[in-house]
Amino acid sequence: MDGMASKTMVARPGPLLFGATIFGLVVWLAVLLVLPQVQGIGTGTYLSAVLMALLFATLLVGHLSTEIEFQSDGIAAKTFFRRLRCRWSGIDRVEVRPLLPGITIYLICTVRGPVVFTSLWKNHRPLLEALRERTRFA
Repeated sequence: MDGMASKTMVARPGPLLFGATIFGLVVWLAVLLVLPQVQGIGTGTYLSAVLMALLFATLLVGHLSTEIEFQSDGIAAKTFFRRLRCRWSGIDRVEVRPLLPGITIYLICTVRGPVVFTSLWKNHRPLLEALRERTRFA
């Protein structure tokens, strides 16, 4: 984190999240291709498969557009739905919540709104270190 004043760093969903999302999308698209060949399948089953494929497609778009950029003056979070900039002094608290073994969810509560990332993101450790160094929550 030394020398952060001269550059920025970006944290975004990592390859495991992308891979799982692409795998889910491919599986549900394959199900949609197989369903017409199975006798007795109702409209509800087709609708369910379409909705699952749309869910994974939406997750993929969300992963592609989500990032947290951290600089010397604060963080800038971007999702599919919003953009948020906050100075380090505007961070109210940081919550760390273990989810499963090896997976942790981090919640940054700012004066402008919440920012969430997980341990499955690229650069999540440098972001957590920057939060510890630059906020009062060390």
